[in-house]
Amino acid sequence: MEGKQKKNRLWLGILLGTIIGFLALMANGSTRKKVIKTVKETKDASLELATYVKENRELIYSQVKATSEQLSDTAKKLKDDIATISTSANQIKESSKDLVVTTKDALDQVKISTSTIPKKSIEK
Repeated sequence: MEGKQKKNRLWLGILLGTIIGFLALMANGSTRKKVIKTVKETKDASLELATYVKENRELIYSQVKATSEQLSDTAKKLKDDIATISTSANQIKESSKDLVVTTKDALDQVKISTSTIPKKSIEK
């Protein structure tokens, strides 16, 4: 129970501090006017936004839907591109392995060929 009481006291302290800070701000006349002006502007902007959304609901919905479809298409294309790159990378990896094997075989053949040539022929 002590933990809960400490939390309650903390929230009570925060609330009281907020109230005291707000009252201190409101005591200054110019600050009070600025706060009231800002609150009114915010209220007006909020009402204007709500009215716009209410009047243009279908337009907003269609724009959100179109954007969502574009994002979905882009994601699908990206997925396909990644798959293509992955396939190409695997093919390059396999080709590189084949090249290494072929090069080693060719080197071994050259070594065998040169070892079967008599030394006198090489010295001439």
